[in-house]
Amino acid sequence: MRIFALLLLAFGALLAMAAQATLPERPLRVGASVSRSGSLAQAGEMYEKGLRLWQRDVNARGGIQGRQVELVLHDDASTPEKAAEAYADLIDDKKADVILGPADNSLALAMVPVLERTQTPCLFAMPASDSLWKNGKGLVFSVLAPMAEWPDGFFELIARAGYERMALIIVDHPQGERVRTNTAKWIRRYGLRLVSESMIQVRDVAQALEQARHADAEVVTVWGTQEGCTRTIRLLKSMAWKPKAVYASTTMFQHNLHELSARDMNGVFTATAWEARIAAAYPGGSGFVAAFRSAYSQEPEVLAASAYASGQLLETALAKGGDKGRESLRKTLATLDTVTILGRFGVDAGGMQLRQFPLTEQWQKGKREIVWPDELKTAKPVLPR
Repeated sequence: MRIFALLLLAFGALLAMAAQATLPERPLRVGASVSRSGSLAQAGEMYEKGLRLWQRDVNARGGIQGRQVELVLHDDASTPEKAAEAYADLIDDKKADVILGPADNSLALAMVPVLERTQTPCLFAMPASDSLWKNGKGLVFSVLAPMAEWPDGFFELIARAGYERMALIIVDHPQGERVRTNTAKWIRRYGLRLVSESMIQVRDVAQALEQARHADAEVVTVWGTQEGCTRTIRLLKSMAWKPKAVYASTTMFQHNLHELSARDMNGVFTATAWEARIAAAYPGGSGFVAAFRSAYSQEPEVLAASAYASGQLLETALAKGGDKGRESLRKTLATLDTVTILGRFGVDAGGMQLRQFPLTEQWQKGKREIVWPDELKTAKPVLPR
């Protein structure tokens, strides 16, 4: 009887082991905060749609190393405080195995201390401020080129046109000094002259424009909040003086500035990281656009594409380096050289993106046209002689 009992125990153990072996792997939990409420809710919706489309596609491919992907998303209410709380919850309480960053720069900066405290690497779909890498201690990896590089195409175009005299207007920008430093770099590179410079609040925009007019500036570049850029362009359109070129860089996501009509924006240059019209230029881009349209009955915006690309990068990094913990993922991301639907990915030692580049656009006849780089342009830039 004793031998029979031992045989039964052994057989039971074998059955338990066999049953355990057939159990599916625990899902890979990917955590992030999204702005489902508050001032960034519209952008947050586009961000979440991009993430969920990637989740659907990666799971259809069998997941990551045999594990299905489960998104764990917290509402950050569009506030830095809630974003920091969301990531502390995701990381400290181990509700997520890996994380992706929030979609807004101010939210990203708020949660970076959580990354540093826990030594957790993180991919950021949209935030591309220089201050992220300065504070990120090698844990911050951006999908997009740094904001300092975004006006490259515009400066190249005005240099080609032979313009020399430039006015810089910074309106309520949270990183005004950084804008000044970056602008000085472009001026030196393209042989321009800064004839007027103003770092102001919204109420002083008219005075700054008068200063630029008296300095006979050919080019006006304005950097600032949505409200600041909107007011500057609106006042410019009402003035008798017309500079030959205007570039606007707002801290918000939207392509067209708040409350401005297409007529107001006519001729204005800006930059974006991606457009659905050029999706076919990158592997998988056309498929992403078609899948997004099918899933959501709308056009994908840059934030959705960047969210999807961040998922692609996470998928590639984990497949390459294996699920061996935070330090392994950090090292893999730091050395990764690959291509997403946004183009090539590759970072420096601090995690700053080096290989993805933005597009320069100009509003022409009521719509945005890509005017740089030449191989992707949808129209020639309008630059009067």
